Amino acid sequence: MADWPGTPGGAGSPWWGDNVRLYVWVAIQAGAGLHWGPHAADRLDAGNVWTAGAPVGPTPPAGSLWVDVSCDVLDGRTDLGGGPGNPYRAEAATAELVLRDPARVYDPLNPDSPYQYGGRSRLGPGAGVLVFAEALTSPTTVARRTLHTGTVDTWASPWTPHPADRRARIVSSDNTKILVGLDQGEQPDVGAGDTSAERIARVLTHYGYAGPTRLDPGTVTLAATTLAQSAWELIGRAAGDEIGYVYLDADGALQFHDRETWAALPDPVVTVGCAPGVDGYDIVTDAAVDASSLALVNSVSAARTGSFTVTVRSAASIELYGERGTKRTDLGLADDAQVGAWATFTLGLWAFPRARLTAVTLTPRFDPTAWYDLLGVELVVDRARVLWTPPGETVTYDTTGRVFRVAHRFSHTSWETTWGLAYADLYARVMHWGGHPLDRLDAGNVYR
Repeated sequence: MADWPGTPGGAGSPWWGDNVRLYVWVAIQAGAGLHWGPHAADRLDAGNVWTAGAPVGPTPPAGSLWVDVSCDVLDGRTDLGGGPGNPYRAEAATAELVLRDPARVYDPLNPDSPYQYGGRSRLGPGAGVLVFAEALTSPTTVARRTLHTGTVDTWASPWTPHPADRRARIVSSDNTKILVGLDQGEQPDVGAGDTSAERIARVLTHYGYAGPTRLDPGTVTLAATTLAQSAWELIGRAAGDEIGYVYLDADGALQFHDRETWAALPDPVVTVGCAPGVDGYDIVTDAAVDASSLALVNSVSAARTGSFTVTVRSAASIELYGERGTKRTDLGLADDAQVGAWATFTLGLWAFPRARLTAVTLTPRFDPTAWYDLLGVELVVDRARVLWTPPGETVTYDTTGRVFRVAHRFSHTSWETTWGLAYADLYARVMHWGGHPLDRLDAGNVYR
């Protein structure tokens, strides 16, 4: 891919198709530039690095420069978001990378590594990590999609006797860990009447967090708070009172989506799978279905702190499954009317177990034109249509779900993407009168 029209560097593989290129960059302390002739900084430990030039692309963190390690990546994984089991906030986004390192270039304990600076390595905890991909939009243009933005938590180079077996193993996570660590203790009451979005903004301001944000307005108002928990816990409580969703996206921006997200049913942004007469990318290689009743909730009791309890029940669900209750008595909502709405909304989400597609695995090399649309899916906001025929079956299930999690697993010989899906219900086919491609006796039609 010498003629790739996008960012120089990166890595490609015929196993991924010719429409995509992967970039893995690490931000190291810049040190001093290399000078010819006598100079105070001209010594081997001054941070000088021989390189083909700093990568052209996103601006690195202050005082650092990007190093492109893409071609040494043997195996990698990025993970963003959470699953339908947590409807309020995602887990920290992570990247796990394995680098080929026969010469111990990436070994923090190698004193002769070019990444030594002032007697210590610049490869280790705190170094910035950026993983992104570029997909062709035309033969001469590309679109860049970020897969992970974070900092190194672990950088290890286990010793092996044979140079060919040497590896550097990197684990990176996003700024969720910063928000978890911001905890200053109880303060005087503030913020009575805040919307959920205003509360999140208040928390970020209180802790001096200046990262980018994208916040929906919020649909509920909240009682005053003493800010007595960590920033991440307070943000999660506001999202939980809203029944919204909060996470740090792949570019590092804190996103909050309010309750209206659940009610909105936008058209799917992409269709994957294959069925007669449907225009989709035929790249589905596996799927997971769950009809478990463990998440069943048909009785919800809720209350504000220090107020009376509101209980709502689904008689139809209780008759079928017995009572399965949940209780929360510390809601931070501003009034009891909102407590009742919270309980009713929660009951509507979980009162009846349904067969659902919870995850789908995609292998884009089967249709390399899928890369642009596949990488452009936005967590939580976007819905995807999935056509899936179980192994050995002839019936194709057709469902649309909200994408809650995106995981990429790549090596030189493979790239798989897994979506975690929410509310991708699998229904039996209904009976149609007249001609229809699904009107056959073995399609699951049932007279009711």
